Amino acid sequence: MLLCATIVGFSSCSKEEIDYSNSELIGKWGASYYENGYTLKAYITFNTNGTGTTEAIIIQNGTTISSATADFTFKLSGNTLDFTDDLGNRQFTFAISGETLTLENKSSGIREVYTRVY
Repeated sequence: MLLCATIVGFSSCSKEEIDYSNSELIGKWGASYYENGYTLKAYITFNTNGTGTTEAIIIQNGTTISSATADFTFKLSGNTLDFTDDLGNRQFTFAISGETLTLENKSSGIREVYTRVY
């Protein structure tokens, strides 16, 4: 999952001027997964300047047992998202339908679905 892969590292902001203020992608998106007694809440925030933050929260029995955040940079070209953090660059195809964001890793084919938080 994109979020899990980004939690381990941070990346610096690009010096290039980027303005994605008209992109539907901008904002905070969230997903929640439940498995083996654990809930993972995953958030990804895209800013207008091509930067963003991921956040993962692991909950067991209603108690947060772990949380982490990481920064990233991104570039958009059509429906392709180039995502860069300390782990390197990955490409995703993205689609937005209403309040739902679907990301598909171009390399692995893994899909993630998020709902708009704001």
